[in-house]
Amino acid sequence: MPISTAPVVVLGYTLKSSSPSSATIKFYLHLADAANKPVLPAARSGTMTMTPTYGLYSGKFTPPYVVPANTQYFISFDNTGMSHPICTTANTRINYYWRPQNATTWNGTPTSFTQAWTFRVDTTQCPPSAAYSMYGAGCKGTGPGNGIPALSHTGLPQLGKSFTVDLNNARATAAALLVLGFSDKLWAALPLPFDLTPIGAPGCKLLASGETMGGLVTSATGTAKMTFLIPNISALGGLMLFNQFIVSDPTVNTLQVVLSNGGKMTLGQ
Repeated sequence: MPISTAPVVVLGYTLKSSSPSSATIKFYLHLADAANKPVLPAARSGTMTMTPTYGLYSGKFTPPYVVPANTQYFISFDNTGMSHPICTTANTRINYYWRPQNATTWNGTPTSFTQAWTFRVDTTQCPPSAAYSMYGAGCKGTGPGNGIPALSHTGLPQLGKSFTVDLNNARATAAALLVLGFSDKLWAALPLPFDLTPIGAPGCKLLASGETMGGLVTSATGTAKMTFLIPNISALGGLMLFNQFIVSDPTVNTLQVVLSNGGKMTLGQ
């Protein structure tokens, strides 16, 4: 099967064929060995029921099998009790491995044909792994420690779970905003990072777009947090969001704010 750069969930197999009489046909999923041949025993197996009518017959792997990224795999089937699969003529020669039913090894080299069986492998891609990383630098205010508001996180932005963005080293009992957006390169017509020095906040840079903002107030020790419940929607897997805290700090500069470092979150499993 084609090699994917992302993990692939193999759900089942469909083959166009028939059986002289109704029969249960077994099929298998194999990973590849170092010589790029199917590994025995199979990693997963399934069955389909065929009848004398030529057509598409399907079965499922239970449970589905997750093939790791960049991994070759094969589908095989036991042709005992079935007619030859319906073939289509291919423009190039196609290689197949075969073995007698009870043999423990495949033939030494694949058999090459100019006819291809009509089949389908039912797959879906896994959502990527959830991830969070920090980037850029904040600017100094009057908070505790080194006075630079520090963005961090608790947990990961996993689908169907809670996730928290944390703030430390900010001014005590100060108003703050968590900026949340889709880019660290552009916010509307504003290129990012955007240096706030010319408008009164020396050394401060806006690092994330602000399609959404959430307000909060820091604690007496200059901390705050915002918790998100990530929807359990597989289509959100891989979505990247960027965030940054803006903290009120009236005495530190003309703009009266300081900013934290930035955070990049990737929604996933």
